[in-house]
Amino acid sequence: MASFDQSADGLTGVDALVAMGDRYRSLVRDRLFLLIQLHGFAASDDPDIRAAVQKGFGRMWKAIQKNSGADDVTVKRFLALGMMLNDMAAMDLWNLDEPWAKACVASLPVESWAG
Repeated sequence: MASFDQSADGLTGVDALVAMGDRYRSLVRDRLFLLIQLHGFAASDDPDIRAAVQKGFGRMWKAIQKNSGADDVTVKRFLALGMMLNDMAAMDLWNLDEPWAKACVASLPVESWAG
């Protein structure tokens, strides 16, 4: 979670969420990073993999709360948006010339959230 810590350094609230979201967007554009992450979720039927994924998810949750001061509901919204980013990146929507895909990748609502 050092990546989130670095991107949100000196920021709080929505500003920290925006910075962490921008960092995550760049991470999921890396195909290898994305596929490893998605594979971990898909392979979570294995107890050892599930435990590792749970631990990583918990670290991410704590980093988001620590860096932003967000409440549980806001962290859930932020993480749900992150899962949407995973889906968008897996489908490579940035390179799909369809109106719905362009609308999907055009902007994300984090900036309008109340911290």
